[in-house]
Amino acid sequence: MHSIQKQILVKSNPDKVFSVLKDIERYSSFAKDIKRVEVEFGKTAKRVSRWSIDIEGADVEWLQEDIVDEKTRKYSFELVKGDYEKYSGEWGVRKDGNGSRLDLHMILDWGIPSFEKVIGPVLEKKTDRVIRGLLYAIKRECERKGKAG
Repeated sequence: MHSIQKQILVKSNPDKVFSVLKDIERYSSFAKDIKRVEVEFGKTAKRVSRWSIDIEGADVEWLQEDIVDEKTRKYSFELVKGDYEKYSGEWGVRKDGNGSRLDLHMILDWGIPSFEKVIGPVLEKKTDRVIRGLLYAIKRECERKGKAG
């Protein structure tokens, strides 16, 4: 099982950053590794979404439950079923100076204990690249001309 923590500073107000963050169905339009995200049901605070991403040529798919808290600007998620054994975490947005800080904490387990020592570090490195790519894509989307708040 791997614990991943990432953060990035964004030159945009927290409400704008959270607005982009929670609009997951748009991710594939600005994040290259995200092939598709569809909200299966629920369009408000609690919803279920279907994800398809590309990790260096390998399609990874899953269904997750999302809880969006507008008041605290937190977005938590947990695996329902899919290519991971365990997958959960939380995004958070908070004010930081003249902009915002976007935080991500997640736990994931590929569910392959017998190969973990051999391929675990490779999978972790590839997953880390996709996560960093998504963070930077959200940052760019928030900071685009006309998007900053």
